[in-house]
Amino acid sequence: MSRKLSYSRDILAMGDKDLEVFVHRWVAQQKKEYVDHEEFGNANDLGRDVVGFLTYQRHEGAWDNYQCKMLGKTLDDSAMHQELGKIFYFASQGHFTTPRKYIFVAPKGFNRKAEHLLNNPEYFRKQILDEWDIRCAKKIKAKQTIILTSELERIIREFDFTNISGIDITKMLTLKGIDFVLADTVGDDPGEALHGVVPDDI
Repeated sequence: MSRKLSYSRDILAMGDKDLEVFVHRWVAQQKKEYVDHEEFGNANDLGRDVVGFLTYQRHEGAWDNYQCKMLGKTLDDSAMHQELGKIFYFASQGHFTTPRKYIFVAPKGFNRKAEHLLNNPEYFRKQILDEWDIRCAKKIKAKQTIILTSELERIIREFDFTNISGIDITKMLTLKGIDFVLADTVGDDPGEALHGVVPDDI
């Protein structure tokens, strides 16, 4: 069995929290991209699981959200609407700026409707606006209906939906530096270090 195939099985065997921890460890390695990072995944995470901060302004500046979904099946379009609805709503309430990028991490993949949304960003925007009442309004806060206010609508219209993406198990195994995080997670040897020259000044 190839090690890549074994790693694939290691990831698919993870639980919800295991996946969040794993993704957080990978984000922590992206030092050229992020100046800091945080794992928020809990009952009061306001729609955030793992966050990479691009500036020291943290949530007042640019940041990326990694939404982790370890499900028994592929991620569907309803779940994507619900999770994005949370981010847009809490951003409209001033908890944070809207993220620069929103990445769904779903090792078991995406169903056809979810894939269609990921591949058609303007259609996704239109659908979340047109169908807010049935897809998001009652899915954000327990026993509350969140109406589509003018501020909330403005945030959705201004958000760049081309920055919404999905990562399944196949893509996860191609991420830069993922082998080292996987090897450390499962106690494996990541292989020889890359060749290079150590600089005099660090």
